[in-house]
Amino acid sequence: MFIVRSSILIVILSFAMVANAQSGNYCIENRFSETPMFDSSQIVVQKNVVYSVPKKWPGTGVDTLKLDMYYPNSTADALASRPCVVFFYGGAWLLGSKEDAGIKQKCFDWARRGFVVAAPNYRLGWNCAATDLFAVCVLCQGVYYNLNTAVYRGAQDGKAAMRWIVNNKNTYKIDTSALFVGGESAGSYNALHTAYWDHKYAKKVFNGTPYSILGSIDSAGAYPGTPFRIKAVINACGAVVSDTGLHFKRIPMVAFHDQADCVVPYQTNQTLNCCATSFFWAKGSKDIYTALTNAGIPTELHTVPGVTQQHCSYPSATLVKESSCFVKKILCGLSPSGSTNFPAVPAISCNSLKSLRMQVYDATDIVVYPVPASDKIRVSGNSLNRILKINLMEMHGRIISSFEISKGLEKYEINIADLPNGIYDLQFVDEIGYRKAKRFVVLR
Repeated sequence: MFIVRSSILIVILSFAMVANAQSGNYCIENRFSETPMFDSSQIVVQKNVVYSVPKKWPGTGVDTLKLDMYYPNSTADALASRPCVVFFYGGAWLLGSKEDAGIKQKCFDWARRGFVVAAPNYRLGWNCAATDLFAVCVLCQGVYYNLNTAVYRGAQDGKAAMRWIVNNKNTYKIDTSALFVGGESAGSYNALHTAYWDHKYAKKVFNGTPYSILGSIDSAGAYPGTPFRIKAVINACGAVVSDTGLHFKRIPMVAFHDQADCVVPYQTNQTLNCCATSFFWAKGSKDIYTALTNAGIPTELHTVPGVTQQHCSYPSATLVKESSCFVKKILCGLSPSGSTNFPAVPAISCNSLKSLRMQVYDATDIVVYPVPASDKIRVSGNSLNRILKINLMEMHGRIISSFEISKGLEKYEINIADLPNGIYDLQFVDEIGYRKAKRFVVLR
C-alpha cells in the first residue's frame, strides 16, 4: 500500500498539466481565419504529383495515385513552415476527382488563408456498374460487400497520403505537428477512418474480409512505417463505420452535415439509407460530435436544418471560413466546442484571435487541494475569477460532471465523496474556451 500511495503522490506533487499545446507560432492575427490573407496570384498549384502506387482492386496490377498541392509562394509567405490540410473528394468510391470544382475551390481558399493544402486522388471502383447514386441503389445492392472493401481501401489511401506529406515536408514547408485531414462524403469517410482507425481495429472491420483482400491498413503506398499525427479532422457530410472506437483517439473534429441526409446519415443509420436496401451501418456527424464532446475532446457541429433530403449542401466558401476558424483555435491552444445551424448568427470570426490568445488566464496560481483528497476537493486562486466552468474528468479525458460557476469567484468546492479511488483531472474553462487542467487523486 505504501508503494501505491507514494507513486500516486509523486504524480500529484508534480501537478501534471493537461492542455492543448500550441503548434509553432500560428496564432497569428488575420491569418488562418475566415478572411483570405494572400491574393489569388500568390498561390502556387502543383498538379499531379505521384504519392502512391498501390495494388489495384478490383482487378490486377497497380494504380498510380496523384495529388495536387496548393500553397502560398515563398515570396509572399515568410513562414518557415506551415500547417497542412489534406482533403479528399466524394463520390461513393465510384466517382469524383481532385479536379471537381468544389474541391479545387476549397483547396484554393484554404491556401489563400496560409495553409499548405493537398488534394489526393484515391482508388475508385467496387464492381458496381453505376454512374450516379440512383444507379448505385438500383444496380449495386447485391454487391454491397464490395463497397465494404472500397471503404477500407479508401482508408489505406488516406494513410498513404499522410505518410507522403510527412516525407515531403521540407519541399512544401509543412509543419508535421500541424496536420489536418478532411473530406466530403466518401472522402470524409476516408479522412475520419485515416484519423480514427489503427491497424488492430481496421483488421476487424467488416469481419476482416477487406483485410484478407488488401492487407494491412498501413501496407498500401510508399513510406511504410512512417508515423504521423493528425491534429484535427474537417468532416463535410461524412461518417465512420458505426462501432469505431472514437474514445481511443483524442482527435478534435469540426463537422458540416445536412440534418435529413439519407446518403450519409446525420446520426446512426445505414449508408445510402434512401435506397430500398441499404448498405453498412455508419455513425454520422451528430453522433460523432456527441461522442467526442462527452469525452471532452474539442468538437464543433454545423448543421443544415430541415426535412428536405439533401447531401453535402453546406456552401463551400462558408465551410472554408468556419473550418479555418476551428483549426485556428486549435492552433492557438484553445478548445472550440458547440453546435450551430446554418447560417451561423453572428457569423463566425477568428481574425483577431491572436489578441484573445494573449489574454488567456494563467493557471499556475490555481491551487487544487487537499493532496490526496477524500470527500471534497477545493480550488482557489486569483485566476479562478476568469473561469466559467469546471469539468471533473477521468484521467483519460471522459467528463464525469460539469460545474457552471459564477464569474469572479476566488474559491470553489466540489463534493467527491462518491468517486472511487483513482487519478482525476479538474479542467478549467474560461470565457473564450481556453482550457487547462490540474490533476488530483482520490485516496481513502
